[in-house]
Amino acid sequence: MILFEAPPTINPTCITRGCEKIASFDCPDCDSPGMFCQSCLLDIHRHHILHRPRKWNGEFFETTSFHKEGLVVNLGHGEAHCPHMMNAGGPYDVTVVDVNGVHLIRMGWCRCASGGSYAEQLLSRRMVPTTILRPRTAFTFRLLKLFHMMHHTGRINPWDFSGAMHRLTDNVNPQAIPVNSFHQSPAFF
Repeated sequence: MILFEAPPTINPTCITRGCEKIASFDCPDCDSPGMFCQSCLLDIHRHHILHRPRKWNGEFFETTSFHKEGLVVNLGHGEAHCPHMMNAGGPYDVTVVDVNGVHLIRMGWCRCASGGSYAEQLLSRRMVPTTILRPRTAFTFRLLKLFHMMHHTGRINPWDFSGAMHRLTDNVNPQAIPVNSFHQSPAFF
């Protein structure tokens, strides 16, 4: 386990086929046998936005996020930007809670007439918004299913489950989690 706390070599190259750039990112959620450069990390994770990448800073891996690395999750047009995305405020940040913790994700909404509401766009990505008009917080279907099972089999209450999600995100400083409606109300189920 200690071997995974540092790069395998001094200047590792990206494990993506055909890429020769220096790799500085690791993704423990991928179980990948190597490291990625920034562009390959973002490209590969367009459909795995709830992974937790780590960045080598020269001494240790520090936790980063796709939000910090500049990833915008496009909704409504597959992987392409909506031509109207920059209208009415552009993309904005949404706190998404998944089984591996709390994530801050920059969402690029589809604003076409046939694009559907923001809530419908989140539901199409298997996320349940906490509000209908301009959702700032969402829960994944996986998380809701896990809470349902834990509540019925282990009698885990929403407050303790919320605390566990904060600790999964940052066990050293759980209060450093993004503050949105999730953090303000422990009874979110």
